[in-house]
Amino acid sequence: TITGLYDSIDAMRDAVTGLKGDYNFYYTINPVKNGKSLINTPLHSAGKGSTTSDADIDYRSSVFFDFDLQRKDKQHPDCPDVAAGEPTPDEYLPEIYKEAMSLRDYLDAEGWSKPSIAFSGNGYHLVYHTKLSLTDSEKYLPALYTRLNAAHSKDNVNFDTSVKNLSRIGRLYGTVNQKGGRRSKVLSVGDWMDGETMITSIKKIAQAQLLKKKPVAWVSTPETNHLNKWVDGTEILNSFRQLGLYLKEVESGKHWVTCPNAHAHSSTGDTDTVLWVGARSSFHCSHDHCEQINITNVKEYL
Repeated sequence: TITGLYDSIDAMRDAVTGLKGDYNFYYTINPVKNGKSLINTPLHSAGKGSTTSDADIDYRSSVFFDFDLQRKDKQHPDCPDVAAGEPTPDEYLPEIYKEAMSLRDYLDAEGWSKPSIAFSGNGYHLVYHTKLSLTDSEKYLPALYTRLNAAHSKDNVNFDTSVKNLSRIGRLYGTVNQKGGRRSKVLSVGDWMDGETMITSIKKIAQAQLLKKKPVAWVSTPETNHLNKWVDGTEILNSFRQLGLYLKEVESGKHWVTCPNAHAHSSTGDTDTVLWVGARSSFHCSHDHCEQINITNVKEYL
């Protein structure tokens, strides 16, 4: 991997002109702070401190959605048996595109601007252009991606929730995706969306629609953080799934979920809240605001 940091398209083009070999080209989709060093230096091998981290990002200039093929794994045994290093077969590209357009139509109905639409070489991107503060975007975007994943990861399509980080890199459109040899391209150029308008909509989608009920004042109960052993936690797990609050099974019986009290979190990460399902199911959220919440509260709330 080689890397460089540039303050103009021309400087970047000059740096990569003449490169020999088959490269995948990426760019940082959000702007880097002016104080970042190594700007316009020659290309060099990526090492510690030479690539962009979340701390280097000034603000979020786009909300980026990535649709790709859902490949066969333990959770998706009926999906195409295509290895991770192999390209998306041609026959699945229309299905992936259709799901991306489904999200575009949904967000259009919610008042979002027209996005830029691009073909990555193996899937499709929606890029919404805006300017969001780091505080707002990092508080509400994780729940938004969780909500949209529940709605748009289906059949043979994967809605990628990992692309929400600030220092995310995206394929440089117009270059060849070496996994399959297809050339990426911009299909249409989107419009600008006011940041305050977008955050208001994100709150609505990620909170009001994500949760079954409005936020409540959680009250600690004298019960222990376990259900009686004859109560199956599967019903609670299914409720998390139905509400779009389910994230991932970490290991047998242990699941990452989005906390129903996420509106009170100062920040939210995918691994913050755990639901254990088994003979003695339990719930734990690592945030201070949720210290008093136990499995009994969660069962009643859902």
